[in-house]
Amino acid sequence: MTLSQINPLYVLVGIAIASIIFAAGKWIGSVNTDRTNFKQFMEEVRTDIKEILARLDPKVSTNLSPTRLTEFGKRVSVCVDAKGITEQLAKKVQEEVKGKTNYQIQTYCEEYIQDKFEPSDETDLLFEKCAFENGIKIQQINIVLAIELRDRLLEMQGSEQI
Repeated sequence: MTLSQINPLYVLVGIAIASIIFAAGKWIGSVNTDRTNFKQFMEEVRTDIKEILARLDPKVSTNLSPTRLTEFGKRVSVCVDAKGITEQLAKKVQEEVKGKTNYQIQTYCEEYIQDKFEPSDETDLLFEKCAFENGIKIQQINIVLAIELRDRLLEMQGSEQI
């Protein structure tokens, strides 16, 4: 078979198929490059989000109901001996919360710690040290104390554990 015997239609079909295969290969390469770029982009976004969250104040309590201490909040509780402090406070205020609902006890504890609790100078220094070491404010320690006080009072009343 000579060149003059080859049907020009077959040549055109061959060129068309070769062009399609070339274009498909190029497209697949482009898609794979886009996937790689997208994965890199998502990793950068994830890293940026982690850095932003690291700059925010760490949370000592959850937003779940009822409010609970986070793992970080539990570490803060140990740091300031919140259970020891609230054990004494619970004995002192136990009569004031008799007959109150769990929510009322929670509100009472928040208000008590905020407005009436006066730590000793030694305890105040411990709070400051713990706040400094953990990069938090004293207000967050007060949240931990209020939750620990609430939990102890509920336990003393025989209410459902939180």
